[in-house]
Amino acid sequence: MIALLSAILGNTVSAVVSNSLKSMMKSSTLNTKRFGEVICSISKIMVLLITISILIASIVLLFCFALNYFLLNYGFTFYQSITIIIAVKVTLIAICVNKVKRNIKQINSLGEELAENEDKENSDKQSILKNTINSFIDGFNSKK
Repeated sequence: MIALLSAILGNTVSAVVSNSLKSMMKSSTLNTKRFGEVICSISKIMVLLITISILIASIVLLFCFALNYFLLNYGFTFYQSITIIIAVKVTLIAICVNKVKRNIKQINSLGEELAENEDKENSDKQSILKNTINSFIDGFNSKK
């Protein structure tokens, strides 16, 4: 169970990182300092997610042991209790996968928004620079 959750989390984290990097690389004028900060924050988030997944997997494992003990003590057969526990595990994994998919979509949209905002900021800076140069040239031409 722990290995399964870790594998799911590892795959989703790598997908999130690659998608975020792709969306950030779409911006041609990406600031390298900001890019380094984003990479550091993504790596911190990855470590946090892996730690949380291991804790959740441990709690689920303990819950399944307790559920198995409860079911066996209250008249269920061994095979019935195993079937119920497998159903519970599959349901929990499905819930986790859906939450991770939702988080991936949110992170991708944030990455795209970051790239768009950076493009807007650069275009604003370029227009300010053009206006400054034009006003300097106009002022220089008016002095002649």
